[in-house]
Amino acid sequence: MIPLKCYSLKLILWNCLVINFMSDIFSRKKRSEVMSKIRGKDTVVEKKLVSILRRVTKTRFTLNDGKVLGKPDVVFMRQKVCVFVGGDFWYGWRRPILKIELSKKRKEKIERNRRRDRNVVRNLRRQGRAVFRVWEHDFSNENKITSFISILLKKNKK
Repeated sequence: MIPLKCYSLKLILWNCLVINFMSDIFSRKKRSEVMSKIRGKDTVVEKKLVSILRRVTKTRFTLNDGKVLGKPDVVFMRQKVCVFVGGDFWYGWRRPILKIELSKKRKEKIERNRRRDRNVVRNLRRQGRAVFRVWEHDFSNENKITSFISILLKKNKK
């Protein structure tokens, strides 16, 4: 049997660990500053995709074209192909499977991102465009990305 003092100490230590694990390591002001530096374009993943595309295809493309609905990361205008790059965390990839606990605010943001993306993809397809999303984790297999984009470009060749 565990003495009461020892049990209380273990409970206090456990609560401290849980509280420290759950709380942010930054103050609210610092967290805001850190989050404000996260950019929506010219991300590492987007730069990798552009590097792959320049190496593989001779087809011209534009980056972050505001004239196209949803401002896709890469647009092949002639072929009507739009490519979006999705970060695994911000777009909720596999979150339900991994059971990652998020704050209500973050869950709402991810749900808004997903809902917005579904609407954008639906509207782009109605315009006759092919839409392709490259996930951050897909870059472990560059051949998969290059082959799929090559197929899309050949299929939509004008």
